[in-house]
Amino acid sequence: PFHIQATVNFGSIDGGSEGVIWALQAETPGANTASYTDLGPSFGVEFDTRSQAENGDLAQDHIAMVNHGSLNHMGNPTSHTAGPVAAFVSGAPLTDGNDHLVDIVWDPAGPELRVHLDCAERLVASIDLMDDIFDGERFVHWGFTSESDGALNAPRVCLTENATGTDTEI
Repeated sequence: PFHIQATVNFGSIDGGSEGVIWALQAETPGANTASYTDLGPSFGVEFDTRSQAENGDLAQDHIAMVNHGSLNHMGNPTSHTAGPVAAFVSGAPLTDGNDHLVDIVWDPAGPELRVHLDCAERLVASIDLMDDIFDGERFVHWGFTSESDGALNAPRVCLTENATGTDTEI
């Protein structure tokens, strides 16, 4: 199993960026400068702060599990695993200028991936990352990525001591 915990600040301007994605990917060339849509095979937990109806986004800030560089949540099982769900039950925005605790835990025995935001479980999915996403590959790289799309927010991520190593066996 792996466990990633970080504080994430999404900025303070509503709609001021695309949000943040925590991504797993098997290939590393150019990954330090790539956006999530450039990565594949890949899996991501998207914290989306800009609604785009063409992707099946909710009107409020939301969380979704996405696959293979796709940000589309509309029906195609190869492009998304779960969600979107509102980031907060109240519908409050992520772009409130505050740090938020993000906690992502995957237990391959389940197999189950759980996403918590500010200590509240927001999204759960049954997924065999090794076979369903990475075609049997046991070692992947992970990190956070964000795309500002020329907007004003500059999200910040600070890993806690609970984060596992830079290369992760899944």
